[in-house]
Amino acid sequence: MPQIREDQDSPWKEALAVFFESFLQLLYPAIHRAIDWSHRATFLDKELQKLTPDGSTGRRYADKLAQVWLPS
Repeated sequence: MPQIREDQDSPWKEALAVFFESFLQLLYPAIHRAIDWSHRATFLDKELQKLTPDGSTGRRYADKLAQVWLPS
């Protein structure tokens, strides 16, 4: 019987998207302070996935890629 791989990564990535600012504020306060939070972060996961298409090893899951603004 083939082993079924559970997708345990997606819920974490979804939570990260929802709590992105809080996550950075808690774990990376210096990075959080360097970001201009008057602009909303944009997640570019689909663009990142296009760079690593599905291969012979099966589906690949891209990490989170966020575009943020720095103060001008």
